[in-house]
Amino acid sequence: MHWQHIDESNDYYYKLAQRAVVVVKKWVKDAADYKIESNGKHLAALLQDKNGLNFAVDFVDRVMRPEEFYVAAKSLKELSKQNIKF
Repeated sequence: MHWQHIDESNDYYYKLAQRAVVVVKKWVKDAADYKIESNGKHLAALLQDKNGLNFAVDFVDRVMRPEEFYVAAKSLKELSKQNIKF
């Protein structure tokens, strides 16, 4: 469904959709001017490994996301045992 087909009778959701489109257009414009730096190159290299995607997802879910530092630290220790090349 295209955002312009949202029922205008529900003013709140219509305005919310309009604001979301403005934000996304800004992100797209900003991204076009963004140079790929070494972090992007590292991620690309990580994804070349057959287990790289799983490692990246696990890292985000198990290390970056937890609010408790000891949980993140334990998960990082476990993940560090994997032989991922990047």
